[in-house]
Amino acid sequence: MNENKTTSTNTSTTAPKVFDIIDGNTLMAQEYEPLQFAVERILPYGLFILAGSGKIGKSWLSLDTSFPETYNYELVNINVEPA
Repeated sequence: MNENKTTSTNTSTTAPKVFDIIDGNTLMAQEYEPLQFAVERILPYGLFILAGSGKIGKSWLSLDTSFPETYNYELVNINVEPA
């Protein structure tokens, strides 16, 4: 059997990325925009992972928070902003 082996050599000379270190005082002094909430006081806009043990109501929570947004109802006296 004739085996063709190809070897790839990385000849790029890019330097590794270096991250800046920020101390706590600098981080606390930064100004940020106020959070905007999809569900008032509960769910700000952004990416979230709804995780937990099985059969504790994750599906019901997601359904209960999406239903008022779709049909413009209130969720337990909490305003839900339409997307």
